[in-house]
Amino acid sequence: MARPALRFSLVLLALFTASGCAFVNRTTRVTWPAPGEPPVAEPAASAPAVWVSPLVDLRPEPRQKVGAVRNLFGMPTADVETPDDLVAWATAAIKDELQRAGVRVVPQAAGVPEVGGELTLANGEAFFTYRGEVELRAWLRGGGDLEFQRSIRGEATGAVNWVAAGEGYGEALTMAMKEAARQLARAVAAALKLPAPHAVPSS
Repeated sequence: MARPALRFSLVLLALFTASGCAFVNRTTRVTWPAPGEPPVAEPAASAPAVWVSPLVDLRPEPRQKVGAVRNLFGMPTADVETPDDLVAWATAAIKDELQRAGVRVVPQAAGVPEVGGELTLANGEAFFTYRGEVELRAWLRGGGDLEFQRSIRGEATGAVNWVAAGEGYGEALTMAMKEAARQLARAVAAALKLPAPHAVPSS
C-alpha cells in the first residue's frame, strides 16, 4: 500500500517543481551564425549581385521578448528574453543564405538590386520539444522582373524539452531564421536569373 502512495507523492512533487520553474523568465542568446554552421563560400565574381538593407523590426514591444515559457497545461507563465540584436541576427542570416544560393552580396551601389524587408515575428516555444517561428515581409527591388514582395515564414523544431532551458529557445529560433532566409534567398536567386520579359502578343 505504501508504494502507490509514494509514487503519487513523487508525481505531485514533479508537477510542483515543473510548475514552479514555469514562472521563472528565461534568457536565451539569439546569434548568427548558428554553432557548428559551416563557413559560407563566396560566389564567383560573375554571379549576380545584390545589396542587403538592414531589416526593419516591426515586432511588438517589448522586443527583447522572443517567446513564452508554458506550464504543463500549455498556459504561458513567463517570458523568454534575449539581450541580442535581432535585426543584426536576421540580416546576417539573409546575407549568408543569399551567398549559399549563389548570389553575391555587395555594398549599396547604383544599379544593384536591393534585398530588404521587415521582421514581424520571432517566437520560441517549448512543450515536448523546442519550436521556433520567424516571419518576414521581404522584397527585392531592382526594377522590371527584378521586383517582388512576399511574406515568408520559417519554422523549426529543436531538441527535446526537459527543463525549458534558455538555450533551447535560441537554437530553435536560429533554425527557423535559417529556413526563412533560405526561402528568401531561393526566391531572389530565381528572380535574378529570369530571362528578359517576353513581348505581350497583340490581340
